[in-house]
Order: sequence, then C-alpha cells, then structure tokens
Amino acid sequence: MRTRTMFTAAVAAVALAAVPAANGATATLTMHPWNGVTPGGDIGGGTQGYLLYGQVFQQEFLVAVTDDLGAPVGSCLGAGGQVRVLNAATGQQVGPAATCAISDGKFHIFPSPHITRPTDVVAVVDPSTLLSGAVVSSAQSNQAAIRIAPKFLNRSPSINPGTTYPIRGELQGGSVKGTGSLILFKKQGSRLIRKAARPVTRKFEFKVRATGRYRVQYKPKSGNGYVASYMELTIRRI
Repeated sequence: MRTRTMFTAAVAAVALAAVPAANGATATLTMHPWNGVTPGGDIGGGTQGYLLYGQVFQQEFLVAVTDDLGAPVGSCLGAGGQVRVLNAATGQQVGPAATCAISDGKFHIFPSPHITRPTDVVAVVDPSTLLSGAVVSSAQSNQAAIRIAPKFLNRSPSINPGTTYPIRGELQGGSVKGTGSLILFKKQGSRLIRKAARPVTRKFEFKVRATGRYRVQYKPKSGNGYVASYMELTIRRI
C-alpha cells in the first residue's frame, strides 16, 4: 500500500489590523520541522507554507527577534515584553506566550490545543526594554500558512472469501469530515478510471469485484486549506 500527499495550496497574506507595525525591531516566524511537518517555502507574499501530514503531535513555533538596532535578542525580554503567536484571521492567541529565548536564540511556542484545521498565523512582539538598555519595539512577523493533508490508513482485510472485496480505510489528521470527496479509481497502466465517489468521512469503504490496482484519493474543496492525498493497493485472487 502506497500513500502520497500533494502540497499545492497557495494563500494570500492577511493583515492583523490590531497588531502595531514594526518600529525597528523584527520578528521571524518559522515552524519546527518535526516528523509530519514539511516546510513548503515561500508560497507568495512572504508567507511561509507548512504541511501537516496526518496526526502531528509535535507542533512548535520558533520566533527569532531582533531589537531596534538589529541585534538578536537571545535572552529574556524586559518587563511587559512577550512573544505571542496569533491566528491571522481572528487575532486569537495560539498557545502560551514566551518571554525568554532559549539556547538556540529563539522563542519557542507550542500550540495549545494542537492545530487540527488549516490555519494562518503570525507572531507579535510586545514592546520592552532589555536589561542591557536596548529597546525592543512592537513587531509583527511574516505569516505562516499551515495546511493539512490527511494520512490514509489501510483497514482492508488481507483475505476476503466473498465475490466482492471491501476497500476500507481511515483518514488520520485534521478535521476532514465534509472538506471534500473521496474518489475510487481503478488503474490501467498509466490511466486512472473513476469508479465511485463519496463525501469525506473519517472512515470509508468501497466494494469492488474486479482484481487489479486501485487508488483511493482525497480531493479537498478548492481553497479550503486542505491538501490532496491518496493510497493505492492491489487486489489479487488466491
């Protein structure tokens, strides 16, 4: 059984009107590439894309901050200073704020609860004065676009005595119900012949009679932030 994802989503930048513009200080937002998190690079307008494949338990944002003179902030911010990650659409805070950078010189923020839907986020820095006397003004980072591709788990039986064979599976990761459709294809050489389709649910089943190679593909609705994925399997008579 083979599974694959296709990261093709493009996202427009969203401004947070409630966040003050940068004044000398800067913030750069990235996401830690744990297992299941794939960086997609700049997907337009300075927005950094990230793909979550399946159920990703280790989600972590990294924010690099500089003061008003451009020097990296590698320790704690001053009184009132903190780094927050916000939902770019709603302004809601994503996880607890961070007040100190750790040994890698970055502020680490863990989403709580975990992100399970496509989400655009930005990091903001609240102003403060460091112990050194350096000023860190309000700053807003680049945007990060988090997209989700469900992972297929094949639950089909290894042996089936009947004349029809149930192709069963489960989609892991994200709140995918109602986000698109599942399409069953029969493979003939390089061709894909569509056999059936149904709305997405977490568990699914298709019944087939003919042997051969099959693909079950998740097709998301256009522009909803989910990314296509599929599984393939071969059915033989024994």
